[in-house]
Amino acid sequence: MPPLVASVVFAGVGWLAWFGLEQVAAHLGAPSPQPTLDSVYVVLLMVQTGYFVTIMPVLREAGRRCIEELQPLLDGEDASLQAMVARFSSPGGAVPAWAWLGGIAIGITLQEIQFQRLSAWFAAPAPALGEFWTVLAACSTWSAGMAAATMVVGDALAMKRLGHKHVKVDLLRIDQTAAFSRYGVRLAGAIIGLAVAWAACLVLISSLIGNPFTESSNQVGLLLVGIYLVVTIAVFVFPQLGVRARIRDEKLRLHLQLSESLADMGGARALLEDDARHATSVLANRTYIESLPEWPARQHTPLRLTLFLLLPLLSWSAAALVEEFISRLIA
Repeated sequence: MPPLVASVVFAGVGWLAWFGLEQVAAHLGAPSPQPTLDSVYVVLLMVQTGYFVTIMPVLREAGRRCIEELQPLLDGEDASLQAMVARFSSPGGAVPAWAWLGGIAIGITLQEIQFQRLSAWFAAPAPALGEFWTVLAACSTWSAGMAAATMVVGDALAMKRLGHKHVKVDLLRIDQTAAFSRYGVRLAGAIIGLAVAWAACLVLISSLIGNPFTESSNQVGLLLVGIYLVVTIAVFVFPQLGVRARIRDEKLRLHLQLSESLADMGGARALLEDDARHATSVLANRTYIESLPEWPARQHTPLRLTLFLLLPLLSWSAAALVEEFISRLIA
């Protein structure tokens, strides 16, 4: 199931579960003191949980395809290279025990700081099933988010090491290193997908329940969009840093080699006098080496990244327009 679809499914199922439990809790005399806020909160939490759980195997598969494309360039069969190959061969998506423990601790702590749920429950114990589900959703989101973030950071580090230590750079076949940029674009797309889903759900759900955004809310939303953009650029660039260093070193090595060749044969002027054809070839090769890009990106990669970076702003603006339309329609 595509991650964006899964996030919507998780949000719908999570909200229905919360609504049913909240109705039971209200019947038992323990309704949530802020059901409207809780309903929005559950939707946003479950959107993120569904996205985190389903995007992990997608990104791991993208890493595996990247390594397959790089097979002709991989140098050596040492243990570290085999460990990287094994890492990307394993499916992602599982939330480890440490992430569950950390997510539960963070989720409960933040729920207490924001809403004093535990304090209120210990002061007057009641079957607040709707609130319990909200706390469980928060813990699940933090757990899945920690697992996804750890996997992305670890995979990006592994891809950087792969490019720096195990890839043979051939400047005549430099296009083969574009697999690194495609992988970076895939990571960037994953971050942007989460930003779009989060922004759209937040604005639309808020408008449907009659809680329109204020100017301060819009400022906070734009700040979050800015953070998403910074993270997107970072995850796009970081996996390519290793191979970029190798390309730069190889360009410098060949440039020095060609320059020394010219110097050993008496310089460019002497070469032109004795063997113009050979001199022209050497100078042309040096010029070609200098013109090669250091980043392993194809021609359309910057355009794709730019479009990705525009999506959160466009989605936030479009959602705001829809929110205004729905508010006027309801009014």
